[in-house]
Amino acid sequence: MKSSTAGGVALMLLFASLVHAEESSLVGRYTGTFQVQDNYTPNRTIGMTLVIQKASEGKVDASGQLHARGPCHTQFPMVGTLKGNQLQLETVRPEGKDSDCPIVLKLTVDGSKLVGTTGHGLSVRLSRQKQRDSRGA
Repeated sequence: MKSSTAGGVALMLLFASLVHAEESSLVGRYTGTFQVQDNYTPNRTIGMTLVIQKASEGKVDASGQLHARGPCHTQFPMVGTLKGNQLQLETVRPEGKDSDCPIVLKLTVDGSKLVGTTGHGLSVRLSRQKQRDSRGA
């Protein structure tokens, strides 16, 4: 009986360490494309940068920036959740006013790629950028 309990605890600890390793490996800078829909150009594709600063216990803190004119061209904060390989992020709405940049991302983590859609079903494709060491190599 004791060995099965000890085995169960060991298995839970192994699973917890694997989840933590997956979350921490998500942290980084991702760039790619973000599809937008506007009155002038339907399904227009623009550049996006997503920086994931923290991923712990299923909670994710990030910032985003769209590379086009408009309210989302400066960096904006995002928060979200990670369940398995499913990542959902949304912009943080400042208290007392509407967000200038209401974005929801529904992404699947696939190695160094984040692929999915916006809350409106438009395509998002991001890839992790390699970090340079302190020598710039």
